[in-house]
Amino acid sequence: MTQNPLQQNILIALQDIQTVLEQKNNTPLPLFRKEQKIHSFTKGLRTDLLYALWPLLALKDNPTIDMAIELAQRIKNNQRMHLRSTLPVFALALQMAATSFATYT
Repeated sequence: MTQNPLQQNILIALQDIQTVLEQKNNTPLPLFRKEQKIHSFTKGLRTDLLYALWPLLALKDNPTIDMAIELAQRIKNNQRMHLRSTLPVFALALQMAATSFATYT
């Protein structure tokens, strides 16, 4: 099957463009920009974690996916530590409520 001259010229031009780009950029282009990576990461987070993370990322000059992951882990650990410190208080309050309810019934 023969190609007409216009198709041949287009193919040659595309090959030339590809060659120039390969010579200019010897590195592959990234598939995702860093903002897209951060957005994809934050979409999978719990709402409470996400609401705590957004302002911290907004304060950063040049946030990266590594920063977002590290901040999310810190927030999660802080929430976990806070929950552990308040669990005995909740357990005591529940126990007191149960005993007072039992005495009034």
